Amino acid sequence: MLNKIGKNLKKILLDKNIQQKDLSEKLGITRQALNRWCLDKDYPSRKNLSKLSEILEVPESYFFQSESAQSNNMIHEQEAKYNISHYQKQIEDLKTQMLTMQNLINILAEKINKLESAHKN
Repeated sequence: MLNKIGKNLKKILLDKNIQQKDLSEKLGITRQALNRWCLDKDYPSRKNLSKLSEILEVPESYFFQSESAQSNNMIHEQEAKYNISHYQKQIEDLKTQMLTMQNLINILAEKINKLESAHKN
């Protein structure tokens, strides 16, 4: 299972167009240490794995997954983003409808007040 870390690390660096030099600086380690991880000659500590996950914006489990699991995760992530976008649009539409209804209620309330005033006179 550990031999997937290097392959997955290289893949995400390539996917996100991140240089080993830049990532090693963010992690506070040497580029050589990071290169050893990429080659599966050494492995990150638990602390560094957590930092990798945070910097690269992937769950820690990403580094241990097969490519098919990663593809499934990406599909689910894309579906989730679509759903969020879709629901945000629905919420905006409902807000617009509520404002329209509130305006209609205000207009009706004004007309009722005018009718009541006219009826009292």
